[in-house]
Amino acid sequence: FTAASGGTQITTTSTYPTSGNVTYYAHWIAKNYTVTYNANGGTGAPANQTATYDSKFTVSTTQPTRAGYTFNGWKDPTGDSSWTNWSGTWKYDNGQYGITNNTLILTAQWTAKTYTVTYNANGGTGAPANQTATYDSKFTVSTTQPTRTGYTFSGWKDPTGVSSWTNWSGTWKYDNGQYGITNNTLTLTANWQDKTAPTTTAPTATTKTNSITVTNKQTDNGSGIASIQYQIKKNGTSTWGSLQSGATFGGLTQNTKYDVRTHAVDKAGNASDSAVTTVTTDTIPTPVRDSNLTFTPTPSAWTNGNVSVKVATTVTGYTLQTSTDGKSWSTTNPLTYSANGTAYARLWDGNNASAVATTNITNIDKIAPTNTAPTATATSNTITMTNKQADSGGSGIKSVEYSVDSGKTWQTSNNFTGLTPNTLYTIETRTTDNAGNITISATTSIMTKKIRAEEIYFKPDNSNWNVTNVKEALDYLYNH
Repeated sequence: FTAASGGTQITTTSTYPTSGNVTYYAHWIAKNYTVTYNANGGTGAPANQTATYDSKFTVSTTQPTRAGYTFNGWKDPTGDSSWTNWSGTWKYDNGQYGITNNTLILTAQWTAKTYTVTYNANGGTGAPANQTATYDSKFTVSTTQPTRTGYTFSGWKDPTGVSSWTNWSGTWKYDNGQYGITNNTLTLTANWQDKTAPTTTAPTATTKTNSITVTNKQTDNGSGIASIQYQIKKNGTSTWGSLQSGATFGGLTQNTKYDVRTHAVDKAGNASDSAVTTVTTDTIPTPVRDSNLTFTPTPSAWTNGNVSVKVATTVTGYTLQTSTDGKSWSTTNPLTYSANGTAYARLWDGNNASAVATTNITNIDKIAPTNTAPTATATSNTITMTNKQADSGGSGIKSVEYSVDSGKTWQTSNNFTGLTPNTLYTIETRTTDNAGNITISATTSIMTKKIRAEEIYFKPDNSNWNVTNVKEALDYLYNH
């Protein structure tokens, strides 16, 4: 060029002066260089950049990624690793830093990640120590096995449930998000298989007269008890009843020996029957009249009506049953009797009955005395009656009344005096028994006797006979 800046370019076709000094000037154009990025097994490398000689240039801050690795910067073909985040004036040409054909290739550098493998014994003991796994390197899961009482170790599983880690060995190619790896940590948890059945400890039991309640004593040190069922049979027999979920057996016979046991299943499905416990059901207390049981008849004296019998007991926990015949039982109380009989009482638990207490009702008499006519003896002025009425109802004669005037008047004495000689009297008795039944007898007749001479006797008031005395004597004889 004819000038340092600008001017005319001198070419092979230009005309040159032939005399004098002439100065020509070189003009320079800065080279451009292509910077390319090799992700080196990763992804997301930056796009190519253009660098101009003597101009400012900044290496891309975009970082590629690679599973299992940490980006560790860029290096050129000569191994120089100072390019990461480099910024400055580009003064590099072919032959420098591996630049070829105006191109610089920067290659990603990677550091393999390390992962911590931890072991959870999951209720056991003796878990292996933590291990370190490096991406793309060989790794072997620990062969140390933990132990747990009542269980068999069945391997390791990861948080996603994969159980193929047991005895695994190979190249580690697992990163966060795979197999439950979080924060570069994989936790392997022990799988346990419970192969031990629950214990066979015999149950305890409480008894009543008609039921037994069983308390389980079986335990399981492994997976734990999942269910308990109960069985019963009569002692001395070989056949057990069906398993039931309820702990109480009802409808049993009092004072009887029974065998009971439990059947436990653990959460792993192991099952066992307990040892047998033998118990005897209780016996219903015996009701004892006038002690723990009373009969109260109303009325208690003789009656010609019905008797009501109230039954009471001091024994609790049972139903008091009554009966009038000892066969048909109910809770009727009081009982009503229209005739003499027996009152029965017992205690009932819904399945069993106690011994029976009784009392006799003997104070009912509804049969009136007989109506047999009386007998009698008479003098000229007296009648003496003998009652012939009898009582067949059982209460006995309470009172007898007598009449010589066909029942118009009655007296309690059987001897009538001052009667008229040679006179026919109609006599009868009226008898009342102790229950209040009354019967008037049949009638009979009896004649008072005539006065005989030897029966005439007169003693005047004045022992000295006189006209008055004689008159009185004559009047007496006339009237008698």
